[in-house]
Amino acid sequence: MSNQNRDKRLIEVDMPLEKISEESRREKNIRHGNPSTIHIWWARRPLSISRTSAYASLIKDPETEEERQNEIEFVKKLSTWEATTDSNTLSTARQKIRKNFDGRAPRILDPFSGGGALPLEAQRIGSKAHALELNPVAHILDKSVMKFPYEASQKYNDTERKREELMVDRRDEKNKLANDVEKWADWVLKEAKKEIGDLYTDDVIGYIWARTLPCQNPDCDMDIPLIRQFWLNSRDNSRKAIYTINADKNGNIEIEIHHEDEFEVFTEDNKKKVHVHDTDEVVVPSEGTVQRGSVSCPACNNSFKSKRTRELSRNKGFGRKLMVIVEKGENKGKSYRVPKERDTELFESAEEKLNQIEDELIPDESLPPEGSLGIRVNLYEYDNWGQLFNARQKLALATFCKKVNETYDEISKKEDEEYAKAVCTYLGLAIDKMADYNSKITSWLHHRESVRNTFTRGALPIRWDYVETNPFSGATGDWTSALDWITRVIETCSYVTGEPETRLGDATRLPYPDNHFDAVLTDPPYYNNMPYASTSDYFYVWLKRSIGDLYPDVFSTPLTPKNKEIIQDKSRHKSKADAKEFFEQQLTKAFKEINRVLKDDGICTIVFAHKSTTAWAQMIRSLLSSGLVATATWPIHTEMHNRPRGLESAALASSVYFVCRKRGGSEIGYHSDVQEELKETVHKKLDYFWNQGTRGADLLVSAIGPAVEVFGKYEKVKRLSGEEVKVDELLEDTQRIVSDYALGKVLEGDIGLGDIDAETRFYLLFRWAFANQKEDYDEIRKLAQVNDANTDRLEETDILKVTRGDARIQPPQKRDFDEPEKVPEKNSLSLIEKIQRAAILWEEGRRSKLKSFVKNYCMEEEFWRTAQAIAECLPEEGSRNKKEKRMLHGLLNYGGQTEFDVETGQLSLDKF
Repeated sequence: MSNQNRDKRLIEVDMPLEKISEESRREKNIRHGNPSTIHIWWARRPLSISRTSAYASLIKDPETEEERQNEIEFVKKLSTWEATTDSNTLSTARQKIRKNFDGRAPRILDPFSGGGALPLEAQRIGSKAHALELNPVAHILDKSVMKFPYEASQKYNDTERKREELMVDRRDEKNKLANDVEKWADWVLKEAKKEIGDLYTDDVIGYIWARTLPCQNPDCDMDIPLIRQFWLNSRDNSRKAIYTINADKNGNIEIEIHHEDEFEVFTEDNKKKVHVHDTDEVVVPSEGTVQRGSVSCPACNNSFKSKRTRELSRNKGFGRKLMVIVEKGENKGKSYRVPKERDTELFESAEEKLNQIEDELIPDESLPPEGSLGIRVNLYEYDNWGQLFNARQKLALATFCKKVNETYDEISKKEDEEYAKAVCTYLGLAIDKMADYNSKITSWLHHRESVRNTFTRGALPIRWDYVETNPFSGATGDWTSALDWITRVIETCSYVTGEPETRLGDATRLPYPDNHFDAVLTDPPYYNNMPYASTSDYFYVWLKRSIGDLYPDVFSTPLTPKNKEIIQDKSRHKSKADAKEFFEQQLTKAFKEINRVLKDDGICTIVFAHKSTTAWAQMIRSLLSSGLVATATWPIHTEMHNRPRGLESAALASSVYFVCRKRGGSEIGYHSDVQEELKETVHKKLDYFWNQGTRGADLLVSAIGPAVEVFGKYEKVKRLSGEEVKVDELLEDTQRIVSDYALGKVLEGDIGLGDIDAETRFYLLFRWAFANQKEDYDEIRKLAQVNDANTDRLEETDILKVTRGDARIQPPQKRDFDEPEKVPEKNSLSLIEKIQRAAILWEEGRRSKLKSFVKNYCMEEEFWRTAQAIAECLPEEGSRNKKEKRMLHGLLNYGGQTEFDVETGQLSLDKF
């Protein structure tokens, strides 16, 4: 059956990208009831795009434009957070889908289900959703958001009414499952408090600890507390607080806490500083005793580098020092005090009690080996997962695990075993949430006066000072707050009618017959983006102890399975090349399995997001080798700009949704024809994406989808000589097309691209796409190559700075210009060289030199138009961006050249 003869689905023709992107971003700020808050799982898809992509994959494209626009308006309504519990909207969606499938519920598969967003939303709109997942932690999450709420709602609510009618009244009903989880959570809390409640002080919220290392000065006996910063509260409109330490070479430390009425804050050298009243003491609270692993002794000022820090931790181990006690303050605020002897005694009692607890309740499974993707704590003294928790933290978590074990027997006396298992599973997830907020990898968020959890992103770095939380405090990270998040999610996930199936299994060996599914919706692993198995072991070791006996098949291995995980992690292979080969081979197998189980007229939507063209090439090769061909692609802007990864790199905010069908033929395409087709198709889609607000690195990536639509429909693309054209070369063609398109937009057609030299084209494109962030050098080399820029020359002239495999564009203020007005030869300067030199002369106030330089080298229109384009595309965030932007605007304004006289082509130097 050819693709042309199949009925097109709505997702193959049109999608309201702007609205779906807006709702996806908005959803990430909605916390209560959002399934993402039930438990940490990384790179979860928003419910908005998951629900709408499932719906549009199952609905036929209407015959008329008016009908299509009506459907688009319905998709917009379905994309909102409110639609997750809107019975009328959900009922309409289910009825339309069943009408398309002759009254039956379609079968949907997600073979990489992860946290369950895609299959959950397919289930919400009435499909029979199948979630398959290799990772045991994710498998438990799938059960928790899909299986248990559905089964409880069917069993304990009015099953005689139609499921659609059941939806109408549910928001006014008490949710039995959520209520029972709350009830038994209270039982666990009371029982745990009987055993370990005396090890905490009632009004204490948390304990701020610092690791310690001995000073390396032989004349100093100081055990240096490793402190990242000294702020306790830096919030505006509140009583700010810091702590300071006074130390001597005999090893004595005095801790003092200062509040805002005891000091004043001022800014000097772009740093916030604090002057403590009635003293000469000036503190920079943001600068602790350790910076990037390098340690400075507060007693003698001796310091040592990060390498020595790692050596000491491995050879001697870290010590510990209790620095500050965080207590409940007035009006739900916080207060701070210096530790007392009683605080130390309570912790020592916890150490003694830990020695009496059963060994099997304490994790001792090994951490991943050194060099594992995303894991950094193993560079120090830590060898097993239990070492990431202090004695009282381990005791607390182990005690709650023991009480959850006991809960199952208690519930089973009143309910059937499956229901008891469901309730205990949520209690196990609550222990995981506590573990996320109560480890030696947490930290204190002084700008929010709250504990920051362990997994702020999908990695485990070292944290020098950390917060131990009180599980009975009623504050962030305790047992009660963990349960509150979970019960709200149970209620949200109860608004479903489709019967789900959750399985633990391997995507490369699907346990389903051929031609079984009407649609496949999936979000496969992204190359080397996320070490799911390694990081999820953090939670696996506790789940195994809290609910492992209830799932002997799921928790049968010491840690999560790694051998079959589709990821490019060189620590698991002999070489980086072997790791890449493994990833591509396994992903190809998975895509072939999708092809096998998908019906001939079925549709497959695959999500992918990565900046690396290498990752894209591997994914595309796997896709094409499987016999799946893209019929449409959509970049959805799903990420918040303030997420940790987005703050430290130009991380993509968009994910590309590939809509695929089974390839119908074996047509051969010829490169010259395909290039023309590429240019036409990509330009058309880029116009659409640009109008929908896609910009920067996201626009560069968004072009890949339409390109795959073109060359993916051919079994092979060849030159006239018969030589096969590889995917990498076709991606290079695409990158060249989108680069020209983006530069044309940035320059607004005022200058022909041929009038700008290659180095300047590259600089402008990099600034527009990545601002001032560092990027992988190999990716930057490819971008320079398609713009005919020479990276060697860019490095020689210091425009491109390369460090440890990463590359960054140098703004003018970071260049080493001794005398910017002096150049060896007039024609040897690129346009960007001229712009940067002129900007430096303006910044230094050397007006006569600037006037002479402009007269000799900067009379062309392109100079001013390009300078203005660079200034306008730089973001407001980031000190480097701000300074370069200010310098360029200053140059433009001082010269009065924001409106260049195109007719005369002349430049007045009067203002210089």
